[in-house]
Amino acid sequence: MAYLLEGLYVFHSGIEMLAGSFLFLRGRGSNDPASEVRPVAKLYRRWHGAGLLGLSFLGWLVIWKGQLRSEVGRTVSQALALFHFGAVAAHVMAAVESNNQNLDPTDEGYVSTAAAAKSPHVLLTIGFLAHAAGSMD
Repeated sequence: MAYLLEGLYVFHSGIEMLAGSFLFLRGRGSNDPASEVRPVAKLYRRWHGAGLLGLSFLGWLVIWKGQLRSEVGRTVSQALALFHFGAVAAHVMAAVESNNQNLDPTDEGYVSTAAAAKSPHVLLTIGFLAHAAGSMD
């Protein structure tokens, strides 16, 4: 249990670095067909990638500077919890829109409520909120 906080930060920073690098360098996400991505869409994917790289770097800095169990670390966890809560909200909104548009679950753009509930952002939000509240120190 002593290394749960370190594990959360290392996992989060690593996965954000990987995803951010792919988005920034390729200019497209894993669901974007290579032949159909327009330059303006690549611009937005690269902005997203740059943001993820920034979040990754922030996490690595907290680890490197030894600030995980400090007020600084808890403040960073508040910001990361807010980001991941926003990602959960975006996933839920997509599921609601899928239902409101009466999309068939086999449609390419369909997002299910179950997929929103299983989003890895849910666990990251909970982990960062727990740290921000001081229950992981």
